[in-house]
Amino acid sequence: MRRLLSIIAATAAILAPSVSLANDDLLSGLWRVSGRVATFDFSVTCRLERHGEALAGSCLEANGSVHPLTEGSVAGDKVTWTHQGRFLLKTFNVVYSAVLDGGAMRGELSAAGHSGAFTAAKL
Repeated sequence: MRRLLSIIAATAAILAPSVSLANDDLLSGLWRVSGRVATFDFSVTCRLERHGEALAGSCLEANGSVHPLTEGSVAGDKVTWTHQGRFLLKTFNVVYSAVLDGGAMRGELSAAGHSGAFTAAKL
């Protein structure tokens, strides 16, 4: 009986991290993010890496520019991340705020005093 309890306890300990990792996998990975800010359409590919409630990674523009995330957080189904952007010699923060729904996100982006909507699909 004691051996059976030990096996059950060990199995529970092994499975507990797997459940957490499965939840992380809903967000971690490549995302195609598309939307419109002011009069500009945009599309970037972001590699998001969830570490508990923190988010890391980078976003890649079509022109090859890579923008490492400077901030990122996850709270329930709410996801927020930030990276630096540059337009006409001006550098600014690009802030994404979204709601995660399985393999999709919908949210708002703000950059240099402008805002717009975006959607994201996991690749």
